[in-house]
Amino acid sequence: MKRILVAAFLLLGSVPVLAADPPVTAGAAYELTGFRSARFGMTEQEVRAAIGKDFGAKAGAVKASDNLYEQTKILSLAVPELLPKGGTAEVNYTFGFKSKRLIQVTLVWSKASDPAITADMITANGTLLAGYFMSAGYQPNTIAQNKAAGNGLVLFQGSDAQGHTTVALLEGTVTPGENGNASLTPTQLTVRYIQDPRTPDVYKLPPGQF
Repeated sequence: MKRILVAAFLLLGSVPVLAADPPVTAGAAYELTGFRSARFGMTEQEVRAAIGKDFGAKAGAVKASDNLYEQTKILSLAVPELLPKGGTAEVNYTFGFKSKRLIQVTLVWSKASDPAITADMITANGTLLAGYFMSAGYQPNTIAQNKAAGNGLVLFQGSDAQGHTTVALLEGTVTPGENGNASLTPTQLTVRYIQDPRTPDVYKLPPGQF
């Protein structure tokens, strides 16, 4: 099992997580518009068409569910080899509470998405993507790397000029070590591409409701 040494784990609070479409030119200012053919602001019908284009997925392979807390709708499907030799990932498309349009795409690698996945595979996926995002052209003043967050490690977080944000989060089992250090045995990698992390289109209880 692959373990990662992390200096003095710090609780940073909940961090939204998302994944992005490929940068056009390395080093150029990057605009995060969604994931592959799926673009922020698309309707469910448009996203279903994008999924078919990107992955050749038949209608029955795409599962619909609801987030009861946020009152958003999610389309999910399993995608093998989204990364080379990276195992099967679960790809989730989230539609806003009010707009009913795409606001987030979440990619997850874990035992739930692929029973055969290993800690080494999860770590390799995270390392590969962190390097990819670092060279993509996100706004330099928004970039954070290798920040401890609860039982996990934010491998990368960055935003484009419009505030669209990508977060790659590695989670797992943390084992205390010497000198304030701890080791992380990865069990899940989550990447989120987020349209608006500051004011997301999700349900919130109105002031004075209770």
